[in-house]
Amino acid sequence: FEKELRGANGYSLVKVDSQNKKQGLLFDTKSVAGNDVTLSIDIDLQKYIYEQLTQTLKDKGGSGASAVVQDPNTGEILALVSAPSYNNNVFSGKLSNTDYQNLVNNPGHLLLNRPVASSFPPGSTFKLVVSAAGIETGKIDKNTKINDTGFITLGDVTFNNWLWLGAQRTEGNISIVRAIARSNDTFFYRLGQLLGEDTIATFSHQFGLGEKTGVQLSEETKGLVPTAKWKEETFNQVWFPGETLNYAIGQGYLLVTPLQLNRMTIVFANGGKLLQPTILHNGE
Repeated sequence: FEKELRGANGYSLVKVDSQNKKQGLLFDTKSVAGNDVTLSIDIDLQKYIYEQLTQTLKDKGGSGASAVVQDPNTGEILALVSAPSYNNNVFSGKLSNTDYQNLVNNPGHLLLNRPVASSFPPGSTFKLVVSAAGIETGKIDKNTKINDTGFITLGDVTFNNWLWLGAQRTEGNISIVRAIARSNDTFFYRLGQLLGEDTIATFSHQFGLGEKTGVQLSEETKGLVPTAKWKEETFNQVWFPGETLNYAIGQGYLLVTPLQLNRMTIVFANGGKLLQPTILHNGE
């Protein structure tokens, strides 16, 4: 926000003689103050989440974590946390090479702003997108039931539901609501087969995945929404049917940032609006 904050410099053009004595003012302009910027960040919430993430990393032995909290009605970001972190004040003065190297070489990747600059397979959270695709395309409705057999076999590859893998149990005929509640992989494997990878990709883009959100942070990455065409262009390989099954449960090549995932999720919280994330408070 440098442009908004800086304003405009004022200056005076003064005539001086050979001894540098002022002989009079030739021209004068007044400075213009910059605008105020009010962030949407709730500092108490930000601190609380950072403390919780830091403690969890310590307890679990994790290497990094992130968290995002948005107002689902405005898109304002209330907390955007990356852990582990560092003291920003090291950049407020002259930064020694030693201090900089300590930041760069830290195994915790301290300079990585994880909520916007890192991307991961979203896992079962992505099943919400696949559910919406199934309903909107008419491939299923709220009453459609799919039999959970515990696993699906394609060729010599077996795709297990987590309950079957852990306890050799199935859930019988279940509808979309039950499938979401139980995060049933078998249901979404079958739904993925009905939809196909291109339809899943289309709806992923409608939820803002595979593109930058436009938040006012320059290091944002766009993640990846894969398609058969993308795979052929990238790896010179065809898309395999089993990859569609992995796609449908948020695995495989699919990559999203924590901010994208948060933005996607609040669509379901606010009645269907895909909002522009912002770190500015609108003043209301």
